[in-house]
Amino acid sequence: MTTIEQRKHLRYETDVKVKFYVPYDFKTEVDFSLAEKITAEKYIGYSKNISVFGLCIESNKELKVGDHLWLELHMPDSPEIVYMQGITRWVQLSVVTPESPKMFLLGIEVDVVDGVDVEKTVYYDQKYGVFWSELLERILGSFAQLHKKKPTQVVLRGILKDNTGCYLMVKRSHESKTWPSKWEFPGGKVEPGEHTTSALKREFHEEVALEVAPLQRFMDFTYERPQGNVEYKIFLVEKVSGEVAISAEHDEFGWFSIEEMMKLDVSPPLVDVIERLGALPA
Repeated sequence: MTTIEQRKHLRYETDVKVKFYVPYDFKTEVDFSLAEKITAEKYIGYSKNISVFGLCIESNKELKVGDHLWLELHMPDSPEIVYMQGITRWVQLSVVTPESPKMFLLGIEVDVVDGVDVEKTVYYDQKYGVFWSELLERILGSFAQLHKKKPTQVVLRGILKDNTGCYLMVKRSHESKTWPSKWEFPGGKVEPGEHTTSALKREFHEEVALEVAPLQRFMDFTYERPQGNVEYKIFLVEKVSGEVAISAEHDEFGWFSIEEMMKLDVSPPLVDVIERLGALPA
């Protein structure tokens, strides 16, 4: 990531404890799988700010540009830990006094957050006029939290495509209080204090017994209802493991082509989603 790339996105102030370690001896240049050194010594740092692709932390551990890192970010007043992988892009001496220990500011480009490729999640949010990514989402929360606005409800949907080009949909129970017997993509509500990635994975597991990983944010929109607006966040996802088995919330599931989905009786908010999905290149 060049200096220009580092500065073209907004910085958000943070104060979060970060534990990190390098996957090899600092005095050598051994290139091997990060997973082979998960027991390496950990160092402590505190985040100063964060952007779409990376974060700046302060630590008494001096790194070299190009050092690959595993990071554990500990959220304030929460047991949650965000696991990340990244690379050191710049190092500079922090402001110190003769009485204080030497401290360093470390600019880290984050490649992966909880198994999600950060670069694939970057998008421009027209509503707020800023770029956003899974890195910002996991650490700062939703746009509503950032701007101190609380939406009535946040609902996630995940679009899963199989190797034949068909998409997984589930049919709501005929006893459902909202949109009974309507077809929809798996997903559900975000619980208070829950991040979108965690919520999407949880909902897929609960509704269709699949473990999935988000690939990228497909679209966001607000669906207006008399009883309160709903903020929809739609993701493209990929299957990690499992076989489809629906919960009691749904009566059926199926894999459908775009043409077949357009003929289904789908829940109203998803009509535009299917149309936009159909406009994608094959």
